[in-house]
Amino acid sequence: MNRNALYRACLVSLGLSPVALGADPSWVIPTGSWTIPANWNTASVPAAGDNAIIDVKAPVWGGYGNATVNFDAQYTSPLASLKIVVSEGQSIATHNFAHVIQTDPTSILLVDYLNLARSSRGHGQYTLNGGAASVGSMTMGENTRGGSVWEQNGGTFTAQTASLIGGFTGSGLGSVMFAQTGGVSTIDHLETVERAGSTFPGVATVQLSGGVLNVTNLDIGSKDVLTVNGAMMNVGSLAIAGGGSNDITNVTFTTGDIAVDHIAMTGFSVLLLSPGFGELRTETLTVGSGSSKISFNDNSVVVDDGDLEAVRLMGRQSSLVAPAGRRVGYWIVEAGAVRIAPTLSGDADGNATVNLVDFNALASNFNTMGGMHWSDGDFDYDGNVNLVDFNELAANFNLSASTDPTPEDWSNLTAAIPEPSGATFMTVLLFSLRNHWHRRCRQSFGQIENRFAPVIRQI
Repeated sequence: MNRNALYRACLVSLGLSPVALGADPSWVIPTGSWTIPANWNTASVPAAGDNAIIDVKAPVWGGYGNATVNFDAQYTSPLASLKIVVSEGQSIATHNFAHVIQTDPTSILLVDYLNLARSSRGHGQYTLNGGAASVGSMTMGENTRGGSVWEQNGGTFTAQTASLIGGFTGSGLGSVMFAQTGGVSTIDHLETVERAGSTFPGVATVQLSGGVLNVTNLDIGSKDVLTVNGAMMNVGSLAIAGGGSNDITNVTFTTGDIAVDHIAMTGFSVLLLSPGFGELRTETLTVGSGSSKISFNDNSVVVDDGDLEAVRLMGRQSSLVAPAGRRVGYWIVEAGAVRIAPTLSGDADGNATVNLVDFNALASNFNTMGGMHWSDGDFDYDGNVNLVDFNELAANFNLSASTDPTPEDWSNLTAAIPEPSGATFMTVLLFSLRNHWHRRCRQSFGQIENRFAPVIRQI
């Protein structure tokens, strides 16, 4: 009889469950401490290099239930892997869980591979409230159904890679979520990806409502969600990659201190800056097509390495979304930097008022075809300054003033008409006045024409 067989025979003779020599340590009770040997099938606490398993399943439990593990260990060398899963829950409706909770501020988890798996009847979850957790790579949502959750309320977490896999093959419950309300996380590459061959919608979500997330590369994939509300987030590169029209990727910044070096958007994707968010600053901004949208509300984006022509094309392809009655303008604010923000159409200088300064910018470039930008008087992003742009300005002239235009406003506007434009420009001006300005002025159109008559006679 070999040594393993003798070991098993001894266990059986003692009325104990035989566990093969070299078996992976598996959790065997509903609730308890990680560091108590009797809580593991091997009668010993997982050691460095082990593949530890927290798996809720009927053969072990003698029925169905949940598992809650209090992680209170201090590892100095890493486990090979830790898998947290419900492989045999009671029912889809009951939705059992396998949950590891780390709270002890002196506790240290070191593991090469952390697997928060899922099934149709339960989910695996890790909650970090205190201490430190360091992971080589983490996978969430490995199986085809159910939920996986990483929750951080405190402590420090570091990982080289973290992958959230959304989508189901068949029906199921649960979500795949990376949620942070406190503590500090530092990750080289955090990504959400759609499961190949998914037949049922499943969303992978990164939700930040507190703490600090430092990530070198953050990739949000098709149909998935990133929400930042009150957290500090420092990102090297943010890729927002949508799929088709039914696979929209959503990123929402509500509040928080957010720094992103590079932003790239492709496919059907939305970057939403919630009202009151403020200013988002980035080194580069790339928007692949009109299927990608930035919804500004009352906020702004500053691109340090800004390209006026690239921003104009974003506007032309309807990627820049402003509140009703506004349009998104763009201006050079410092060397190489471009500010993009919603304003009134016609506000060439970006001061939220359409007045003579804006008129002068348009007038000096009137009938210039090509190469024009917002500050030149191109308010429809076609690169030209023409009647269309003049109509935009005329419709909003003096709109932000506390009172309607006065006779002095019209006289000043008359005096501002550049000589080289001549009668042609005046004809365009009066045509547009007839269609627009009388709507905003208490005076009749005939009175306005009378004010311009002396100017016409002088041309």
